[in-house]
Amino acid sequence: MGRRQAMQMAFANHQIGGLQNMLVHGFPIDLSRLPETVRAHLEVVLAQARATEGQDG
Repeated sequence: MGRRQAMQMAFANHQIGGLQNMLVHGFPIDLSRLPETVRAHLEVVLAQARATEGQDG
């Protein structure tokens, strides 16, 4: 496997990880791995986004 193929495989694995996190956590990253203050802020923002999601149209 050459350098180009290795980089393509690494990016594909990165994409799969993001998709997995979207399915499991509803966000492209695992929030449980973030510092508590960052995670708490993101959870508030995500809750607000979900609450307004159904009101758009």
